[in-house]
Amino acid sequence: MSAKPAKLQRGRISIREYDADRDAGALRACVIELQDYERGYVPGMPPGREMVGNYVALMMERCRLWEGRIFLAETEAGVVGLACVWGRMKSDEPDDDPTEYALLSDIVVSSGHRGRGVGRALMGAAEAYARECGMDVLRVRMLARNGGARTFYAKHGFDEFELEMLKRIG
Repeated sequence: MSAKPAKLQRGRISIREYDADRDAGALRACVIELQDYERGYVPGMPPGREMVGNYVALMMERCRLWEGRIFLAETEAGVVGLACVWGRMKSDEPDDDPTEYALLSDIVVSSGHRGRGVGRALMGAAEAYARECGMDVLRVRMLARNGGARTFYAKHGFDEFELEMLKRIG
């Protein structure tokens, strides 16, 4: 899937599917940036460089299991963001809605390109892929303390669904 280029404040954004032969380094860089950003909210998380290999392997395995796709955002500066969407998920919780859904597992925009339409373009690709998979619902998970992400998702029509809380007791 290659989307029509979107307008960027200064230039163009192209959204395209991940190509393992040429994009492995860019994918790793995006995962590291996302992890290190989230460590600002949860300092106990491992640094991006320590977890990236295992995380990318798990991302790829889950893409195989759940009809996932990884979309990259590219500008004249190169790859500046990614979105990973799992196209066919079903809850294994007996009290949850049994309807299949798509899940936006990861989305990140490089810090120097935030606020310029890259996230919006990636979200458009994620939603289009979910529809292509026949899904009526796209879910997303985020760190509760990440107010910027919550605002972004709300702006794109997401409603809060569940909130998991954590208490350190040891």
